Amino acid sequence: VVARNARYNLSLYSNVRRIVDDAADVGSVWLGGGVQLLLHDGEHTKEGVQRDLAAWSRHTKMVAFHDWYGDAHPGVRAGGEEYLNGQGVHLSEYDTDSLCVWELYA
Repeated sequence: VVARNARYNLSLYSNVRRIVDDAADVGSVWLGGGVQLLLHDGEHTKEGVQRDLAAWSRHTKMVAFHDWYGDAHPGVRAGGEEYLNGQGVHLSEYDTDSLCVWELYA
């Protein structure tokens, strides 16, 4: 699932499925099986990130957040940290220049 304004050439990957819609709406009714990696580049408010994670966290064990770092979109980090820390899971954080990847495990 890719955010509404994605700029990626997904035709290069046979195992990537692009769906243009509201992430929380799609995640709440998802029947497509497990998701190996969820790239979150959608809603940038704290509440929006939490809605997206609530809908998708049962389908994936790894989330990559775009716009996690810096001051431009503080809601991404605030919403992600609050939601994930409140779920009682252990987190391993891997970061890159523009993405923060969290691995969730019990």
